[in-house]
Amino acid sequence: MSEFSRPFALDALRERPVRHTVTATAEECAALAKRFEVLAIDRLEAKLTLQRVRAGRAVRVEGRIAASLQQACVVSLQPVAQKVAEIFSVLFVPPEDLKPIPVDADGEIDVAAIAAEDELEEALPNGPLDLGELVAQEFAVTIDPYPRADGAEFQPQWGEVGPVDAAEGKIKPFADLKAKLAKEK
Repeated sequence: MSEFSRPFALDALRERPVRHTVTATAEECAALAKRFEVLAIDRLEAKLTLQRVRAGRAVRVEGRIAASLQQACVVSLQPVAQKVAEIFSVLFVPPEDLKPIPVDADGEIDVAAIAAEDELEEALPNGPLDLGELVAQEFAVTIDPYPRADGAEFQPQWGEVGPVDAAEGKIKPFADLKAKLAKEK
């Protein structure tokens, strides 16, 4: 079960859109902060609109996330406060109606084959739709993967990089390892 579960019974959803707000408690924010490996999530809330579409076979969830969190700066490890304000839309369809995801010759998702106007689809669950988990996942993709504190600058400290080959004048970082392995033979 999700750290932030808000089940919504889809059979209660009729033709008219339903507006719903989900707000994480302090305990849920702490659990999500651990899950997403951030220092803290101070606030997480989403205002959602759920509506049946495609002749009632599918459900579109549109939402607006508002959150505040703290992450460690990737340079200084100092806390960096951030605010999130994101809009999202997800279309839930019966599993048999899911469009196949295009893959390339290597079996990787072919992002270039997905048109910008294509709506990404998720499979409708058999039971209730967990709005909390949906919000958590949408929130997760908004988190800055490389937060940086104001003024934080990376200052590389280069030490000794390895022996220099006298003949070629090139650094050979694995020369010592090669010599050690040759001795062990």
